[in-house]
Amino acid sequence: MSSSSSSDSTALEEAKFIGSVMAKTVAYYQNRLGETSRAQSKPRKPRLRRNHKARHDRLIEDYFADDAIYAECVYKFYKAISLVYGQRYLRKPTINDIHQLYTVRECKHGFSGMLGSIDCMHWSWSLCPNAWRGQYMRGDHKEPTIILEAIASHDLWIWHAFFGPAGANNDINVLDQSPVFNDIYLGKSHDVPFQANGVACKLGYYLTDSIYPSLSVL
Repeated sequence: MSSSSSSDSTALEEAKFIGSVMAKTVAYYQNRLGETSRAQSKPRKPRLRRNHKARHDRLIEDYFADDAIYAECVYKFYKAISLVYGQRYLRKPTINDIHQLYTVRECKHGFSGMLGSIDCMHWSWSLCPNAWRGQYMRGDHKEPTIILEAIASHDLWIWHAFFGPAGANNDINVLDQSPVFNDIYLGKSHDVPFQANGVACKLGYYLTDSIYPSLSVL
């Protein structure tokens, strides 16, 4: 059998498996929501657009209560995604991956040893509970936010994602909490050397923006 036929067969099997998992996930959602609606003794309150207390109460009821409607569904969805994509995408770069990143960055940007850029973005959380708004607010954002720190390569492969710090933090505070350099601290990182300006370096680096004036290269 040729390599192309083998590749097509593997892709077909993956597609069938993904379809099966997602079909079971959708069926679970439908059954779960149907059971919940039948179990409720009174109808759910309609959404009140301008009533902040009602929004807060509904958020707690849907996601944080002991019998939350959507929490288990979201967990099942995450579990299905991890099952389908985990081995291929939800992993750390291998030595071969790092060599490929080096090659692409040097050819495209002229930076030897560059693994990528690390940065943070704020995700709006309009339904943030009132009691938590202070720690999720910052002066340059009009509503509460949750921060995502990410590293992505040229092909939009996300190699690192740290989601959850409160919006009042800045990028440096988030980096202090992030596990991105844990493997280096623990001695588990891959040593993939490179040379820049005639100097041999053992580990690659990430570029950052101007919020890190004294650490322009990490």
